[in-house]
Amino acid sequence: MLLVLLVPIVAQAAPKFPLKTGSTGKDVLRIQKVLCDHGYVLTQDGVYSTATGYYVKQYQKAHGLYADGKVGIYTWYSMTATKRDRYNIDLLSKLIMREAGGSGDRGQLAVANVAMNYARKAHRTIEAEIKSGRYSPARNWSRFMRTRPTARCRANALRAYFGGEKAFSGVQPYYFHDHEWTPKEGSWRTKLTCLGEVGDNIFYGAK
Repeated sequence: MLLVLLVPIVAQAAPKFPLKTGSTGKDVLRIQKVLCDHGYVLTQDGVYSTATGYYVKQYQKAHGLYADGKVGIYTWYSMTATKRDRYNIDLLSKLIMREAGGSGDRGQLAVANVAMNYARKAHRTIEAEIKSGRYSPARNWSRFMRTRPTARCRANALRAYFGGEKAFSGVQPYYFHDHEWTPKEGSWRTKLTCLGEVGDNIFYGAK
C-alpha cells in the first residue's frame, strides 16, 4: 500500500466544548435544529435545557457515540456533518473495526490515515478506495457493510476525517500489513521506514 503524506482535512469551525445543560447561544440553537431534523421534538430557543440533553443522549446512542448527553467535539462533528461526510465516516469506522478493532486509538487512527491518503492520491472517493481490493475485509462488500463499529472506532474515524489527526508525528503511515504476514521483498522496502507494530498491524512510512 503506497501513498503520499497525509494532507490534513481542515476541521469545521467549532464552539467551546462541551455544550451542556446551562449553555446558551447560536451553537446550542444549531444543535437543537439538528435534533429536530432527526425527528426529536423540542423547543429551538438556544438554551441547553434538560430536554435538549436528553435528546442529545438519544442521538448519541443511535449513532454509536459515547452517550453522556453533552455535545463534545465528536458529537458536534457527527451532528453537523453533511450526508456525504456521514457516509464516509461510516465507511472509515467499518474499515477501522475490521482492520484494527482490537487496537488502541493510535492503531485505529493509522488505518484511517492510510485509507484517506490513498483516496487523496488517486483523487477518488473513500468508498472507491476501500473497494480497491487493498483491504481484505472489504472484498466481500455486502459483508463489510454489515460491520457494526464500536463507539471507539466511530470516534477515531471522526478524529481522522474531520480533525486530520495523525497516528504518528512527522513520518506518516502509508502502508501496513498484518504482523503475522511477511510481505515479499521488493523495492518498496528501500523507500520505507518501519514506524512500528501497533495492535494487529505493522505500519510503514516514507524515509
